[in-house]
Parts: sequence; structure tokens; C-alpha cells
Amino acid sequence: MYANPQFRRLGNLERAYAHLMVIKRFRYYVLMFWVKRSFLCNIVSGYTF
Repeated sequence: MYANPQFRRLGNLERAYAHLMVIKRFRYYVLMFWVKRSFLCNIVSGYTF
């Protein structure tokens, strides 16, 4: 695209930052899923026992 190496490095940095944000968001969603699931399992076990 551009011959400027600094611009290319900035693009790689931005891409890595976006990738990190996606990973953090994914981990947050997985964590929330596990919390909700364990909470629901506790409610169900509370009703059954």
C-alpha cells in the first residue's frame, strides 16, 4: 500500500490491538456464560434438593 515503513508498523500495531480487544471481549463473554450457567445450575439443584 504505502512505502512508508512507519505507517506499516502503525497498521500492524493497530491490527494487533484490535486482535487483543477481540480476545478480551471473547474471554469476557465466555466468563459471563460460565457465571450464568453455574448460577442456573445452582438454582436448579436448589429446587431439586
